[in-house]
Amino acid sequence: MDVQSSTHSVFGTDGIRGEVGTFPLTTEGCGKIGWATGCEIIDSTNKLILIGRDTRNSGLVLEEALKTGCLNAGANVLMVGVLPTPAIAYLVQECGASLGLVVSGSHNPATDNGIKFFSSDGSKINTAVEQRIQTRLSEPTTAAEYSKLGQILPVIDARNRYKQFCQSIIQPRLELNGMHLVLDCANGACSQLAPEIFEELGAQVTAIGNEPDGTNIHVGCGSTNPAALAQIVVEQKADIGFAFDGDGDRVIVVDSTGQVRDGDYILYAFAKERYLLGASLEGVVSTVMANFGLEHALARLGTRLERVDVGDRNVQQRLAKRKWLFGGEPSGHIYCRADSTTGDSIVTAMFILQTCQRLNSNFESIVADLKKLPAKLISVPVNRPDQLTSSEELRRQIARCQENCEPALRVNVRPSGTEPVVRILVEGVDAKLVENKATEVATMIVKYIAEK
Repeated sequence: MDVQSSTHSVFGTDGIRGEVGTFPLTTEGCGKIGWATGCEIIDSTNKLILIGRDTRNSGLVLEEALKTGCLNAGANVLMVGVLPTPAIAYLVQECGASLGLVVSGSHNPATDNGIKFFSSDGSKINTAVEQRIQTRLSEPTTAAEYSKLGQILPVIDARNRYKQFCQSIIQPRLELNGMHLVLDCANGACSQLAPEIFEELGAQVTAIGNEPDGTNIHVGCGSTNPAALAQIVVEQKADIGFAFDGDGDRVIVVDSTGQVRDGDYILYAFAKERYLLGASLEGVVSTVMANFGLEHALARLGTRLERVDVGDRNVQQRLAKRKWLFGGEPSGHIYCRADSTTGDSIVTAMFILQTCQRLNSNFESIVADLKKLPAKLISVPVNRPDQLTSSEELRRQIARCQENCEPALRVNVRPSGTEPVVRILVEGVDAKLVENKATEVATMIVKYIAEK
């Protein structure tokens, strides 16, 4: 194992993410992570860890390494195979497990992978648990005594249990007879499950991106590439389209006119429903990436927008603190139930359809009065995104760019927690000024990194 690498935190904004073959996403690294995670629960009454994965080829090998590490620590393991990430969050609670692990690179390309971690209540593990796992990565691996090694437990009917959960989440049961949906499954974990769920609720379903081969996850499809979905929705005169990501915790909407609608529009649709039906809604949680157009539109409904740092865990924690119903990110991580513990693309899509039915309207009409401000998002590839926070000189240069903005411009610069990039978001009323400022900041960062 690359011991030196283990002294740097392997955790980002959503578990572990990176290129396969680079520590810790190697068989040795994942074995160590499995052991470090198993050690976390060896004193628990229930020493059970659920492990699932998405459709990447590398997931098979990394999953096996994780399993072996958990068993060596003395934890019992239940392997549930290819399932959406929110299925693991649900099954951890349903099965009374202590932890859940998902081998998934989420929306990243197939050459990447990662590990997401869930606690016994289905929420993402907190930073204290991450720190303990991180600390153990620098310690010698010690296998449990033979009699205390973990066991592989019989496979439960995990897929159908999650499927029934999704179909029963809305009561009375959602009836979709007469609706034509197009589902883009990103060649990921929703590929077989999502079409089945919606067809059994009565919808006519056209599925694309539903033929995973281990290497084509998110290739020209999915929530980060919705162009093909938009074209098919229009060509087939479908009622609505949904683009899922590779592990099924994000969803983007394509309305019947072919317009792509991100998480801002989804949150607004839920808030609008509450407003029109006379139900109170004090606030909605999103992140610093949310468009100011959403904030203004919510204000007209008497609802405030509260922003947190990027990361669905941050959204979920603030929702729990405020005891609010709705929150999410523009990327499509959406919380739409009082007891949500993670984003669930299939469940979110079902609630969107319920909103349309309750308001007897199509999605584009519901969100028509949300007018977004012009915005530009640029991702600058960097070898070390942490340079943004570790370099005082770079921070000063970024601060000068922000200070020299027009009053109506907002500039947000942050290192990605899931990819080796720095993300630059510029937003304002003048599209040309937005474009120029985004290019200026990106050019400055590229130049600084090149000189170093």
